Amino acid sequence: MFSIFPKNDDEQTLRIIRFLMAFGSYLMWIAIIVFVYSQELTRIPFNLLVIYFLGVFVCNISLYAIIRTGLNKRFKDPSLTILQIVIATFWIMVVVYYAGSLRSAVLLVYLIVFVFGLFRLNVRQFLFLSAFAVVNYTLVILLLYKIHPESINKKTDIMNIFILATVLPWFSLVGGYITKLRTKISGDRSTIEWLTDNIEDVIFVLDMNMNYIYVSPSVKILRGYEPEEVLKQAPFDALAPSSMDLAMKIFSAYIELDKLGHKVPDSRTLQLEVRRKDGTTLWTETKLSFIRDKNQRPARVLGVMRDISERKGVINN
Repeated sequence: MFSIFPKNDDEQTLRIIRFLMAFGSYLMWIAIIVFVYSQELTRIPFNLLVIYFLGVFVCNISLYAIIRTGLNKRFKDPSLTILQIVIATFWIMVVVYYAGSLRSAVLLVYLIVFVFGLFRLNVRQFLFLSAFAVVNYTLVILLLYKIHPESINKKTDIMNIFILATVLPWFSLVGGYITKLRTKISGDRSTIEWLTDNIEDVIFVLDMNMNYIYVSPSVKILRGYEPEEVLKQAPFDALAPSSMDLAMKIFSAYIELDKLGHKVPDSRTLQLEVRRKDGTTLWTETKLSFIRDKNQRPARVLGVMRDISERKGVINN
């Protein structure tokens, strides 16, 4: 059975979501054109308007087919961002040609096209598209000046060219910077995910009611439980009786001292005996750090747990 999104391919699904967002912008654009045509604010012939709409839909269906079938993966930019913006620029310039006195408003809507570049484009690519848009608009104005000079307002159209040539490069610099930041953040997140997926120590986060918020995949190695299973457990239940009593006493004392205004350390390292899924236990060194909110009140507990059985000379039992 056909589905809009491919199965088990998150990257392609994300690309199709972005494509659908762009297609939604086309629908908004078409609604505006229909309204302008109904108010007789444009001289575009009806038959050309129909051809225009069909052309827009054919282009979008073709782009979707390329992404959905995976052909886009053969390109350097599998998201086809530049291609989509170039196509959108062409269709908007067709409208510009017939927009008459509404050309300035059409150019305002054109900025929406550039927004989609924030998903992928760098400064150089933004500047290329800026030049492409300015050149195309200038050519449209020159064509109108030659064929329909009565529709040209020299001062206004020169001003539009000047605004495009000024605003789009500036938008390119800002957009490229935003893209760079997004890429850096994405890279940092990927690094963090790689570390938490591959480090042997178990990293976990608790709220102040002692409920798990997060536990790293390495808990599977240490305790034999899947992270999803651990998230449903109470943290203290993972401890052997003697260690449970120690952890509860220290945690309760810490909270009480903090409430009374005493200065307490933000971290504490404990040696705790932990239960495993197979019924055995092992000794761990667990560092608990308290994360505070803006009012300096404890808000979260960050824990790092590692196996120290060999250090203690204990065989897991």
